[in-house]
Amino acid sequence: MSEAVLDAGPLIHLAELEALDTLMDFSALFVPLAVRQEVERYQPSALTHPDLMLSHVFAPLPSPSLLAMGRALSLDKGEMEALSMMDIKNGN
Repeated sequence: MSEAVLDAGPLIHLAELEALDTLMDFSALFVPLAVRQEVERYQPSALTHPDLMLSHVFAPLPSPSLLAMGRALSLDKGEMEALSMMDIKNGN
């Protein structure tokens, strides 16, 4: 099975569609702190789905290249934390 790092948008919208169960195929679901805070503000029920095992994690600091990309694309803190998690998982 595979792992996933989640951003707020998919969690919020899957909850709105009552489709959070589509995430159950993943063996691990990682939710960075800034993402959790955003979801708590807009769709807190997404964080309490009884069948999802969400791991709330602290994201590592983003690499210089990721910071540059984030600035160029005007990414928010949650998006940066999610990408930073992916960057580390890919060995960067």
